[in-house]
Amino acid sequence: MAAHTSHFGINNIPFGVASGVSHKRQQCVSRFENTVIFLADVPELSSLGLPANVFANTTLNAFAALGRPASQKVRSTLQELIKSDSLPREAREDISAVTMHLPVQIGDYTDFSCSPHHNRNAGQALLGFSRGLPPGYLHHPLGYAGRCSSIGVSGTPIRRPRGQFFTYGSEGLQGKRKDVTYGPVRWMDYELEMGVIIGKEVPTGDYVHATDAKEHIFGFVLQNDWSGEYRGYHLPNIDILGANRL
Repeated sequence: MAAHTSHFGINNIPFGVASGVSHKRQQCVSRFENTVIFLADVPELSSLGLPANVFANTTLNAFAALGRPASQKVRSTLQELIKSDSLPREAREDISAVTMHLPVQIGDYTDFSCSPHHNRNAGQALLGFSRGLPPGYLHHPLGYAGRCSSIGVSGTPIRRPRGQFFTYGSEGLQGKRKDVTYGPVRWMDYELEMGVIIGKEVPTGDYVHATDAKEHIFGFVLQNDWSGEYRGYHLPNIDILGANRL
């Protein structure tokens, strides 16, 4: 969005995927102020020893998998080109002329519950637990496998999910009127989260020490996590009809 120009200065060289008026096929990009930079059209990047055509891909996966040194070299090169006003014109399009796409192909998604407030509230709201923290909370990250098939970019139309739930809400939970209804979800849970994109692969069976984590982290995104809720009727997070949309 053009209104966010100040977020994209020389010290914030992000990576994404876009198509535009002059670039019909989606490919890897960066952004400086209101200028979207199509990386495959920047000749200086081809001399960095990266795989050929890595920026012509429709996702960032191949580039992200190269690890932190590769993304650092690309960022430094772009910063120098911006400072010297040397970005090729054919590599640039105004933000108003481009369409952003999902930047990575997501093979797995883990939802971590990091806030003590969220852990207390969720346990009480979904399971009727006390507001105490789970025993393991202070010792290791709490997380579960999420639904990556419903992740989309900002602006993606969202259809209200449908499912089964107690018609009379809390009375059903209390075992009184246990009529069940199928229809549009009545409750929605929404959370603003920070997403961490893992780029460099960790081989199956290997472990990463916390001090080495930054070598595998490609970048960060802001993420809206919207979930249809069927309170007390299903086990939380495993209802196949309850949409989880990011």
